[in-house]
Order: sequence, then C-alpha cells, then structure tokens
Amino acid sequence: MGIKSKNKKAAIEVQFNWIFVLIAGAMILAFFITIVVKQKFVSEQAISATVLTSLESILTGAKVSIGATNTIDLPPKTEIKFGCDEYSIGDMPKQTKTRIIFAPDLIKGRKMVTWALGWSLPYRVTNFLYLTSPDVKYIIVGSGDLAKEINKTLPDEISKEIASDIEDAERIKYKNNYQTKFIFVDTSGVITLDYSFRNADVTAIQIIPESEANSGTIKFYEKDPANPLNFKLIETTYYLKIESLIGAIFSGNAETYNCVMKKAFKKLSIITSIYQERSTALASYYSSQGSACDSYHSTLDINEIADVSSVLSGPSPLELSSFTSLLNSVNSLKDQNKEAQLYSCALIY
Repeated sequence: MGIKSKNKKAAIEVQFNWIFVLIAGAMILAFFITIVVKQKFVSEQAISATVLTSLESILTGAKVSIGATNTIDLPPKTEIKFGCDEYSIGDMPKQTKTRIIFAPDLIKGRKMVTWALGWSLPYRVTNFLYLTSPDVKYIIVGSGDLAKEINKTLPDEISKEIASDIEDAERIKYKNNYQTKFIFVDTSGVITLDYSFRNADVTAIQIIPESEANSGTIKFYEKDPANPLNFKLIETTYYLKIESLIGAIFSGNAETYNCVMKKAFKKLSIITSIYQERSTALASYYSSQGSACDSYHSTLDINEIADVSSVLSGPSPLELSSFTSLLNSVNSLKDQNKEAQLYSCALIY
C-alpha cells in the first residue's frame, strides 16, 4: 500500500508539473506575441505617419502645378482612404482643410496619379486637385463632343478606355482592376455588365449636359445588390464647368462629390466678397470724380454671384437652377469687365 500511495503521489506531482509548465509556457508565449503585435502596430503607425507627411508635401506641390500630371510611388501595401474633409492611412487621419480634392474612396497599389486644374467663375477661385490610382479603370461611353472632350482632358497616366455606345460598352470585360468606373456621356441609359464583372467593384455616373456643356446633371450609380450585373441609381446631382465634371468622375460617391463642391462654392463666396468690396470702393471714388466709370462698379452681376455662391455653399442641396443663374451672371460680368477695359476704367477683376 505504501508503495502504491507513493507512486500515486508522484504521478499527481508529475501532472501538476506539466500543468505548471503549460501555464508558464502559455504565459511566455502570450508575452512574446503581445510584444510582436505591439511592435507591428508601432511599426505600421510609424510607416503611416511617414507616408502621411510625405503625402502632405506631395499634395501641396501638386495643387499648384496646374495642368501637370505626376505619378507618385507608394510604399508596398499602402492604402489611402479619402473622404470630403480628410484622408487616412490605417488609423491615422489627416485633415484636407480647405483643399479641394476629388479622389476615389480608396487608393491602393504601388502608384498614385496627381493632377490639378484651375477653376474660374470668371476670376480664379481655386485649384481642383484630382487623385487616383493607375489600377482604377475609367470607361467613357459616348461618341459626342463632350465624351471626346472628357477623353482628351483626362491625363494619359490614368487607365482609361472609350466605348462609342451602350452596345460597345456591354462587350467590355473585367480587366482585374480593383475599381472600375463607367462614365456614360449624354446616353439614353446605362448598361448590363458583362458576366466577368459579377464580383468586381464597379460604379458608374451618367452625364446629361445642358447648353454648351458648362453645366448639367450627374447621376451616380452602384451595382444593384439584387442583380450584380445591373446598376442602381443612388443619387442625382449637378456639375458646373468641365473641372467640376472631372471632379465627379474621380469622386468615389455622390456624397463626397457634393461635399467637396460645397467647399469650392465657399471659396467662391469668399473671393467674390473681396471683389465686391473693391468695386464698392472704386464706385465711390469714380462717383466723387464725376467719372462715368462708376457705372461699371455700381451695378454688378458680381452681387448675384455672391448671393448664389453663398446659398450653394450652405446646407441646402445643389440645384441646377442655381448653377444656370450663376453661369448667366458670370457671362454678364465678363462682358461688363471687357467694357470697363475698353473705356480705360479699372477692371472689376
């Protein structure tokens, strides 16, 4: 009995020793896993911070390089998410502040394309900055003048293709781009996608221009969850001049596009108020001198531009009627400015 008792006690001690070894081993393993995970997190945060700092400098430079297209190398596995007021890498956001940036909701891959255009109504308001990836595919559908202008205006550094009509577009197959965007220009409808797009990330916009293509309607579409080869209308909005239209092409969705355009109209409102104050002072000066030049600075379409831009920058939805009214005032102000120049008066802008 004594020997059996000792053997049983020894067996229990061995079991406890193994349990202790397992617990200690698990704690040591958990400790090192925690260190590795934390180190990985710190490393990723450091890389994200470095890329954000570099990107900030790149965006600043790209914004002032009107018409210039640049292709920027990105670190491997970099993913940049864009919204209206910020962009982020990982968990680290950066505010865009007053910058007018149109971009897909996600840019990833080894390269990023930057491009800028100036936006004037009729005086220079701001520069629009466009960002995308060469791995995003843009397919222009249409054969009219506006479709040709869009194709000509978009830089060659992006991945683009043109289809003459709906039937031609329906024959296009998926090319393994992480995002594909169809741009239907002045067409009667949208397409049924080729079966190869069934699992692809695909969106579309339909552009319906008004007179002279300076303004018009934009309809934003996404794939229909109930039928992934068809498009579903998400929202209808509007554009003002080709620079705004290009912004809709680059934007990830209608909400972001509308938000960025409101920032642009806010800048228009601020710039216009400066010209208003200048013309008020000039009108007062010319009136005191008995000069006929005061007429060019006392009755101004610039006041209408100020009123409309103030409304457009507010919380109300964008309206095509406001865009039309704004363009009419812009054209009248151009004529008024030319007359002031013809009679050697101070220019309005």
